[in-house]
Amino acid sequence: MAEGNVQHHDGETERPQRRKLHLKPRDPEAAARIEAERLRESQHNVFGDAKPREVVIADRVGKSEEDILKEEVKKEKLHVRGDRRWS
Repeated sequence: MAEGNVQHHDGETERPQRRKLHLKPRDPEAAARIEAERLRESQHNVFGDAKPREVVIADRVGKSEEDILKEEVKKEKLHVRGDRRWS
């Protein structure tokens, strides 16, 4: 016989019943606040808390986003110029 099962005199086994779940009464105001918060966050930005790559790099190194973009453009120009010479 499995642990926790009750065996009757006629040989049948009965599984123990789960305890009753006691829920608090539903609070419509709390549900409305949660839904409003969720809606506000989802409409704010489709990407959540994601930031553009340049903003993250600028914050990390302590430069302005504009400086980071200028450096990226400079690197890309050098990369493109280098490819033209060798092709």
